[in-house]
Order: sequence, then structure tokens, then C-alpha cells
Amino acid sequence: MRRHARAVVAIGWLLLLPLPFLAFWWAGLLKVGRAHGALIEHGALHDKTSPGVWAALAVVYLVWMVGLAVASIWVFDHLGYHYQPYDRPRRPTRRERRRQRAGLRYQEARQTAQRDALREIAAQSRRAAHETDADDDAGGSGDPGHGAGGSGDRGPKTGPAGHGTGPAGGDDERR
Repeated sequence: MRRHARAVVAIGWLLLLPLPFLAFWWAGLLKVGRAHGALIEHGALHDKTSPGVWAALAVVYLVWMVGLAVASIWVFDHLGYHYQPYDRPRRPTRRERRRQRAGLRYQEARQTAQRDALREIAAQSRRAAHETDADDDAGGSGDPGHGAGGSGDRGPKTGPAGHGTGPAGGDDERR
């Protein structure tokens, strides 16, 4: 029953909404008619109503809408649907918002500094690797894998007396 009552109230509200306009129309205060001449084909309307009547209609509509809203709340209250304002969380104060923005800027600056430091470290290691490769190329037999002192496992490394010290050699220290 209550569910249908809500629908009836909503339909009644929609039916009562145009009542002030219809009252002004039936009283003959609104003088809106069809245009004459070439505009008839386009369905244009000709308005002869004074601006004072439109202003009065606007004021009446304002009062009418407030009255309908109050009546709707009263009817819904009696139907058991009590009005409750939306309980939103408290908005942070200006000071709290400012501190939060400062904290976010601080975190962003730390991340940017860390990113820049990592880029610098990567650039230094690339320069060091490039210099090492250039030294290997300059001092060897033309083959970059067999130059004097190398970086990485480019070829077999031999220690004193020809004994291997690399992964393929016999004196592996990682045992």
C-alpha cells in the first residue's frame, strides 16, 4: 500500500506542477497566439504578454514550488518515509587541506629526487661500462673478447702458470 502511495504522490506532484500556468492562461493574462503571415508555416507563436505578467507568474511559481515541496515532505512523513538530510563526511578545514597538499608535494619531490638519483647512477654505470669497453678495445688483438683485462665472461681467464680461474677453470673459488 505504501509503495503505491509514493507513486500516487509523485504523479499528483507532476499533475499539480503546471497549475499556476494554467490558471494564468484561463484568466486570460497570457496572450500567446499563432503568428500571421509567413511564420505560420514554421509554427511560430506571437507573444503579446507584458513582462510584468511574466514576472508575476515567476513569483507565483516560486511560491508554488516551495509549497509543493513542503506538502510532499509532509505527505511522505505521514506515509512513514521520514526526511533525513544526506549525512556526508565532514569537509576538511582549510588548514587540513593545505597540510595535505604540502604532504603530497613533499612525497612527489622525494619520488622525483629518487628517480633523478637512479637515472644519474644508471648514467654513471653506462659511462663506466663504455670506458671499460673502450679500454678493452684499445689494448687487445682487435677481438674485444680477448683484450687485456676484460669485463664479464667474454673469454677464458687464466691465472698464473696457465691455470684457469674462471667458471671453466679448475681453481674455482666458489666451491
